[in-house]
Amino acid sequence: MFKLHFLSSLNKGIDYDLMRAADGIGEYLIVEDVANFVDSFVRGMVFDIDIDNDKAKKNFFAEFDKMGEKVQEEVVKRLKDWIYTLKQSQHEFGIKVVEKLKEEVDSRIYCRFLPDFPEEEKEEDPEEPDYMDL
Repeated sequence: MFKLHFLSSLNKGIDYDLMRAADGIGEYLIVEDVANFVDSFVRGMVFDIDIDNDKAKKNFFAEFDKMGEKVQEEVVKRLKDWIYTLKQSQHEFGIKVVEKLKEEVDSRIYCRFLPDFPEEEKEEDPEEPDYMDL
């Protein structure tokens, strides 16, 4: 219920209240929700001069990291669509913003495939003799 209300609110555009309200929603998004979620952030970051892009990116990635793999893959597709559209309209600022967003998305997806390495155990140094006692 909350997710549907939240996603419908995104149609009006994103603002700081909605970004705060988005906290934790990433894990509940499904593939069909991606267009609405991504579009609201992209529109805000590209076209809304009142949006702080750094804060918007922080919120976007906080939710992106909670999404399932299929949903994340759909985010990639949606960002590619935005890049294509912005290139058609020659919107240079928008292209740069969305390409940077996509690069970070790609990086996060790539890191998901890296193996987890166990933490190295530090060998305790044998006690060094106290040469002062000699």
